[in-house]
Amino acid sequence: MTKIYIALVDDWELKGNGLGEVKDLQYIPALKLMDLYEKLGVKATFMVEAFQRIAFEKFKDNYKEIDLQCKYWDLTFEQFTKRDFDVQLHIHPQWLNSQYDGYFWKLDSRWNIADYSKVEIDNILNTCHEFLIDKLNYKITAFRGGSWGVVGKNSQYLFSKLEELGFLIDISIVSGLKYNGNNIKLDYSELDSPYEPYNFLYEDPRKVSNMKTGLLEIPTQSVNKIDINFNVYEKFKIRFNKIANLFSNNKLFESQISDLPDHISLDPFGFHSGKAFEEYTFDISLDYDLLVFKKMADVMIKRALQKSGNKFLVLENHSKSLQSINNFNKIENLIKYIQDVYGDKIQFVTLSQICKLI
Repeated sequence: MTKIYIALVDDWELKGNGLGEVKDLQYIPALKLMDLYEKLGVKATFMVEAFQRIAFEKFKDNYKEIDLQCKYWDLTFEQFTKRDFDVQLHIHPQWLNSQYDGYFWKLDSRWNIADYSKVEIDNILNTCHEFLIDKLNYKITAFRGGSWGVVGKNSQYLFSKLEELGFLIDISIVSGLKYNGNNIKLDYSELDSPYEPYNFLYEDPRKVSNMKTGLLEIPTQSVNKIDINFNVYEKFKIRFNKIANLFSNNKLFESQISDLPDHISLDPFGFHSGKAFEEYTFDISLDYDLLVFKKMADVMIKRALQKSGNKFLVLENHSKSLQSINNFNKIENLIKYIQDVYGDKIQFVTLSQICKLI
């Protein structure tokens, strides 16, 4: 029988432009997410943005607020390991040579690690890898590029370096994603294997390699909008739920920042000028209705069941976006739905477990 292994993967980070507080965007939602996963009996993976914490270290002695954020970061990380959650590596390279002025962070304008020089990639990967392995008693074997960026002038070098460090899988590719912003440009609209794992060309991970490579690409799941149909009742229900949520006041915290300096980009991905995505990224922290997520899960799992052998599916999440009770209720109901409908055909696993199965 075909077995579907599903990895719940959380990108644990602040916002890409450096905005936000660790307590609000990382500590509180991560603890609530761990509580939820333990309640449902599933394990998950946290893709830890190590470069952010490394940048904070340089300024914590001079700024009390940065020292406090370091403490919240460390407390959460201790919970990951104490409660036996999987930790893997996620890197936003813009933290390289970052500066803090007492109010805001000034980060590099390049958000795609593959756009950095070979020397810079060496520095970033070595520093982050060493930082995490000193805190863990197992090898780090999974990687995701910040803002999904891994296609660029030095993709070949990036993946060769990851292989050298012992990484086995990359989960940066997601079908249908397309950015044309000031900070990052990428195009994942044409992939050789949009949903299934594959050996890839290191110079262009969007393409399947004819030869076995040291790293396996496991695309983060997405679902084409044409594969989901809603009847009249379902359309009404989605619209009603959206309106109802506007009137619910269950946010975990309230935070507003105004008068931002010019160096902080508010539209780094070019969303305001781009067209709507043709695919739903399976990011369970997005503001989709639960009904949409259930239909996405049906499409994703049923197409995997049509293939022979074991299948690995990666679902995305951003804890920084989990800022209301509704967010957690939706995730709980989605996981219960998958467990109830598909039973022993599926199993929730960590990326470390997948690396042992491939």
